[in-house]
Amino acid sequence: MAHKEYNVVQIVDVLRRYLAGDSIRLIARSTGMDRNTVRKYIRNAEENGFDMRFTGELDEMAYLIFRAVHPDRGKETESRRDQILLPHEEKICKWLEKQNLTYFPHFTNVISRQGFDQFP
Repeated sequence: MAHKEYNVVQIVDVLRRYLAGDSIRLIARSTGMDRNTVRKYIRNAEENGFDMRFTGELDEMAYLIFRAVHPDRGKETESRRDQILLPHEEKICKWLEKQNLTYFPHFTNVISRQGFDQFP
C-alpha cells in the first residue's frame, strides 16, 4: 500500500467529523483515509487534550498533529512564510476579521491581491 500524506486542512476535517459524532470507519470512508490513519490522528489529538468537549481551535490542534506526524516537514516553507507574513500580522488579522474569511483559498486570494505574491 502506498504511503499518503495528509495536510492540516484534511486533519481539521477528521477532527470536525469526530466532534460531530462520526465513527472512525465513517470518517475514513468519507475522507478516503485509512482507518488506522484516522485513529492515529485522533489518538494524537487526545494526547494533546482533545476530547468530545473540545472548544479550542481545530486548526491549531491539527497543526500540532501534523507536526507530530511529520516533524521535519515544512520547516523551510514555514520559515519563508513567517519572514513574508509576520511583519504584516496585524493588518492580515484585520482583513480576515473584516471579510470573515475562514476558508483557506479565500485567504490566499486576499493575500495575493494585497501584493504578497511570494506566499508559499
